Amino acid sequence: MAQWAIHDKPTRPIIYTYEPEAGWLWTRWKGTVLSLTFWPIVVNICVGIGVDVAVHSASESSWGLLTSPPVYDPIVEELHGLNSLWEYLGTLTTFILTFFTAEAYRYWRSVYATTRAIQGRIQDICMLVTMGSQLDNSESQELAMQCTRLIKVR
Repeated sequence: MAQWAIHDKPTRPIIYTYEPEAGWLWTRWKGTVLSLTFWPIVVNICVGIGVDVAVHSASESSWGLLTSPPVYDPIVEELHGLNSLWEYLGTLTTFILTFFTAEAYRYWRSVYATTRAIQGRIQDICMLVTMGSQLDNSESQELAMQCTRLIKVR
């Protein structure tokens, strides 16, 4: 790290090139939220379809695929408790996600403010170095040029 910091020329690209191809992007999904939740979501969808098929086959009455089941059906009445549980869990999940998003945003803002403050202090130091350098001294001019180069790295 010290060698990289004292070089006169950059040793690597500062911002890497974005490759918009879909194939490249799908190779980068390991460890993301989508890759961690994909299979549990698929399993939950299959369980929901299984419960729907079981209720349709065991019910005395019939209803359409995309319509609500009749409320008076005995099996549907038995599933009323599951519906209440689903509503409570939906509310709890919404609260947790909202709270997490707010906290994550608050943390990001504090990190952003801190890094901007650090950047400002670095600029202050470089300004002091530049103001204190002597125009006829080549070493002080070299130090001012190096400080100017390093501040533009970001």
